[in-house]
Amino acid sequence: MFQFDLDINPKIKVHFIGIGGVSMSGIAHLLHDRGFKVTGSDRGKKSTFKTT
Repeated sequence: MFQFDLDINPKIKVHFIGIGGVSMSGIAHLLHDRGFKVTGSDRGKKSTFKTT
């Protein structure tokens, strides 16, 4: 199994362009679950990423 390990301060803000896609939203969820402040934008109206 893949272990996702970042040696970055989780208090930083990460912004994704194209966050509505399957890949980008998955990465955004992983970072959000680890305490990062995640924001994003996407040209499409449908998004797979839901805000919490």
